[in-house]
Amino acid sequence: MKNAAANESGHHYLRRRLESLIKRIRALFEELKKARLDINLKKSEFARTKIVYLGHEVGLGKVSVQQAYVEAITEFPIPKNKREVRKFLGMVGYYRRFVKNFADLAAPLTNLLKKDVAFI
Repeated sequence: MKNAAANESGHHYLRRRLESLIKRIRALFEELKKARLDINLKKSEFARTKIVYLGHEVGLGKVSVQQAYVEAITEFPIPKNKREVRKFLGMVGYYRRFVKNFADLAAPLTNLLKKDVAFI
């Protein structure tokens, strides 16, 4: 019976949390309505533990890189000219906050973009 009581208690806790969340969402909608702002419900997600936003996975108190972008970076072809180096640096630079000493690691590639440096 202990498991049944614990399960019932957990159920009530989740129900209260969900009801609280619904109240907060309704209050948000009311504020948006007062400000004459519309929300696109087709593009909205509620009661999620994680969402994808601007190439990042956000949730559970963390921000991480979206796995599809990591794959795009690892599969990027070896740059053959300055334009491709610039393109690669732009792509990886978006995630610089996740890479310790990013500027030091990217310096050799950044140096290839200088005017008097020959690209070999």
